Amino acid sequence: MRVALRVGKYKSSWDADVSDSEVARLEFAARAGGLDLRPSVYSVEQAEVVRALTEHLVQLRPPVAQGRDELLLNGLAPYVLSRREGSFAFTNERHAELHLADEADVLRLVGLVRADRERRRRRERSAIVRYVCDRLACGDPEWQAFMRSRADWAEQAAKWARDLDTQRDA
Repeated sequence: MRVALRVGKYKSSWDADVSDSEVARLEFAARAGGLDLRPSVYSVEQAEVVRALTEHLVQLRPPVAQGRDELLLNGLAPYVLSRREGSFAFTNERHAELHLADEADVLRLVGLVRADRERRRRRERSAIVRYVCDRLACGDPEWQAFMRSRADWAEQAAKWARDLDTQRDA
């Protein structure tokens, strides 16, 4: 099943005891102020969610490796593929933008997502760690190039690989 995946910005805002307006302000803030009416999503198959989430998170500065909410927004708003330039071809090609009309449209979307728990899934840090370590262990050229370009991540990934090796040996 194809989904429109949005990576949650804050790990607890969707379930917090706050208004839909506050969730919209936290999760859909535009850089120039106000609400982002063209928020990014990834058009991926359900089986590709961990890959898209991980490739998105590792490119943030500072790097983010904690778990995040996966927001499945398919069918709630139209979206248009909007290729972007980044470190990974997969997420570049599957990047899209939702097309929301106004603040009321954003609030409608937030309300629908909050009302349907199946549209919000917590992806734990361990899945991100495993994905990164697997890509590096198999010698993925894209991941190797990314690690060469980001010393902050290379050190973290090396630690994760050691930790996974220790867990396997135990």
